[in-house]
Amino acid sequence: MQIYYSLICEGLIVIMKVYFYAGNQVHNIHKQALKAAPLGTTYVASNPSLSDGIGVHKTQKKLMAGLKQVARLGMLKAVIGLGLPKIHYAKVPKDIELIHSGHYPLWNKNIPCVMEMEQVTQLTWFNRRLFDLKRNKHFFEKLFSSPPCRGILCWTEAAEKSLEKGLNCENFKEKIHVVPLTIEAPPPTRRVFDGKRLNLFFLATTFF
Repeated sequence: MQIYYSLICEGLIVIMKVYFYAGNQVHNIHKQALKAAPLGTTYVASNPSLSDGIGVHKTQKKLMAGLKQVARLGMLKAVIGLGLPKIHYAKVPKDIELIHSGHYPLWNKNIPCVMEMEQVTQLTWFNRRLFDLKRNKHFFEKLFSSPPCRGILCWTEAAEKSLEKGLNCENFKEKIHVVPLTIEAPPPTRRVFDGKRLNLFFLATTFF
């Protein structure tokens, strides 16, 4: 990987300042990625809760959080209804050399960026109908071919294949890389089960 990892010259490590952008919704995946910054980089978090421990960030009152969630869902429904793709513009602090976008394609033209790819339809809010619109496919093919886009970091080989099958990647194929997700190793524990009963704990958000 030579996208933005260590710049090492004759034993000297040049530190690159990277802005980690996660939008409004902070996922544990992003928190883990922030902890695993590549050697030779300093990450600046776009959201203070990225530096929190594992778990969903809940500092707002339930009523206010609920109202904001309803507003976000209503706005998302309107965006999907208009057939608009998923695109953000990140307000970046000074002295940033690169943007690492956790999940959003960015419309920042003056700063190089890399973005993570879970599955190609994330580009249209995981809505296949929107993704299949020719104008949206052409938009992202042009965006990923542009100079500011330096890399697309696919979480899995399946994500890479979905990208290659979904879009014409001819002009940006060299920018596509498979970078598996990272997770902080927990302390070793020893658990003993009596074989009589096994409890499974399932946790998810917006799960249908």
